[in-house]
Amino acid sequence: MPPVTWLLGGTSVSVVGCLSNWSWCDVIAGRDRGWVYSRYLSVPFNGTAVTVLNGGPKLGLPVVEFAVGPYWDAHFQRQVWFGQKASWEQRWARQPPQREWRDPAARRAP
Repeated sequence: MPPVTWLLGGTSVSVVGCLSNWSWCDVIAGRDRGWVYSRYLSVPFNGTAVTVLNGGPKLGLPVVEFAVGPYWDAHFQRQVWFGQKASWEQRWARQPPQREWRDPAARRAP
């Protein structure tokens, strides 16, 4: 997807939901809506900030599905690149299937 906007570290966003492997999350920042790689998002959890990529399903965020066409039509009408939808749909179709989320703590265990 093309960049919608740039967010500075510490910018508050509303997380609409994340893909089932917790790699990307649909967020709203002001008037803009788009996807942020979950390593750059943290949420409060048990008294500390936990990145979504590390916390995954235990953080209680909703799981959402993604399809370029419907998302594009619903959220990108005012973007200058709105007319490039077909090109981005083709690029998305070539993406490999997403990997399942694995708890980082389990990966570190001997």
